[in-house]
Amino acid sequence: MTEDKKRINVYIPTQLYVKATQSGESLTDAITHSLELYFKNNSLDLENKPDEYIRETGVGADTLQELRIKELQTNHQERMQDFKEQIDKLHETHTNQVNILADQLKIKDTQIEKLNETLQNQVLNIHSLVQENTKLLPENKEKRKPFWKFW
Repeated sequence: MTEDKKRINVYIPTQLYVKATQSGESLTDAITHSLELYFKNNSLDLENKPDEYIRETGVGADTLQELRIKELQTNHQERMQDFKEQIDKLHETHTNQVNILADQLKIKDTQIEKLNETLQNQVLNIHSLVQENTKLLPENKEKRKPFWKFW
């Protein structure tokens, strides 16, 4: 009877241990039953040993394929949803960055406009100063002799 069984040592939460002992079922039976339920609902058994699973559970190959297809579709839908969420987050981040850059460009445009106005005012001031200075300086209408002609 024990030749087709394997001994294991496991640590389980105290709450589960109390429930298992209070159920009246032996721990071996409870753990065996739990593992069977786990592998029945988990795809690990389906992927690794489908023929053995079919023999033990009596589920047909077509049903097993349908279960696997449904599982793959569910996984695909979950992954697609995750990708959509990531894309939405990236889009939101990108939009925020573009808005920040657009605001910075507006600020820089106003700064450039102010600098242009200041520069134009300075040019006008310099021009008016040059005109005033030319009016104040006497015009020398005499012809000057070249410097080598001193006699």
